[in-house]
Amino acid sequence: MDCRLLFFYTFLLYFVKIIRCVTLKKECPGGEVHKSCAFRTEYTCWTSRDRVQRVQDIPRRLSHCQSGCYCKAGLVREYPAGPCIAAAGCRDRKIEAFLKNLPTFDGYTGFET
Repeated sequence: MDCRLLFFYTFLLYFVKIIRCVTLKKECPGGEVHKSCAFRTEYTCWTSRDRVQRVQDIPRRLSHCQSGCYCKAGLVREYPAGPCIAAAGCRDRKIEAFLKNLPTFDGYTGFET
């Protein structure tokens, strides 16, 4: 076999392997799906992993589509590049702590007898 032909086949197999890895491997973490063309940013709860400050922006429309892993329906991004969580997990931690510390009135019916 000619060396040029051998080189060509080797290059072709290598190129196909790279293309296959780049274009066909679209695995996403749990709770996420791959979208080949999305025109909106995701809703994100917190500005960072420490979950102290809420994101103030709403998802915006992009001028061009982006491909990548996006949260499944009913889930939101916890923080930029973070995992997807249930939307209910996006509640303000300070308010939750306040509500947990409120006194409870067991047996209170609202009517005096």
